[in-house]
Amino acid sequence: MIRRGTQAGCGAAGGAMVDRQSDPRLGQADADDGAASLRWVDATGTAQERELVADLTIGRHATNTLPLVGDPAISRHHARLARAAAGGWTITDLGSANGALLNERALAPQVPTPLHDGDRIAIGQTQLTVSLPAPRDELFAAAPATTSFTSLHLPRPIVGWLELPGGDRRLLDLETRIGRSTRSDIALPDDAQISRNHASIRHRNGAYMLSDLGSANGVCVNDELVLAPRELRDGDRITIGGTELRFILTPLRGRFITP
Repeated sequence: MIRRGTQAGCGAAGGAMVDRQSDPRLGQADADDGAASLRWVDATGTAQERELVADLTIGRHATNTLPLVGDPAISRHHARLARAAAGGWTITDLGSANGALLNERALAPQVPTPLHDGDRIAIGQTQLTVSLPAPRDELFAAAPATTSFTSLHLPRPIVGWLELPGGDRRLLDLETRIGRSTRSDIALPDDAQISRNHASIRHRNGAYMLSDLGSANGVCVNDELVLAPRELRDGDRITIGGTELRFILTPLRGRFITP
């Protein structure tokens, strides 16, 4: 599924209005949960997104699953994205004339390379950003077995919160979905400018990353439009539809006990 949008900005007044074309599939929040996707801006300056459902090829020829026409630096059949046998996704340069870059490093031709959330792929003049759902168990690791309880005097863990307009705070999980749907982790049903499945915040490698999930009206951080996963900083203002949220980092209190 491809979502299309026009160029947009974030006004200082806090309205994150992206004049995207109407697409009835944008309301299907339940079907989009946990979906991997590619995001890019096409030659006309239009923000695009395509869900990764099955293997796909990228190239200048119209027969590709994802055709990128009009760029002579892109080969007819330039690259392929495929599901890995152990899960996740890989990218392969199909022997293109000008190569492909992954996070500014050239890919070896015909060698599948694993992809990670937030990876940047450069093909010709087009840069695509990979969005992959985080594994639900990645924050949990086996603790060493001991025969007694021990107090650990470690630096206090830092946790993220979202402050809602009324002042209430919500603790952020490994992945927190925000939208108009009542099934969202943070549901904002009264704001008609918010999509059912609008944005997500993922806790990964100690950082909180905000992503727009293909919403109709976009997401802004400190009045800047979010076009790729963005790391949040303490005090950041997040504008979703007509609602402004504040991101807060605080240390957990108390001692931490391990068996």
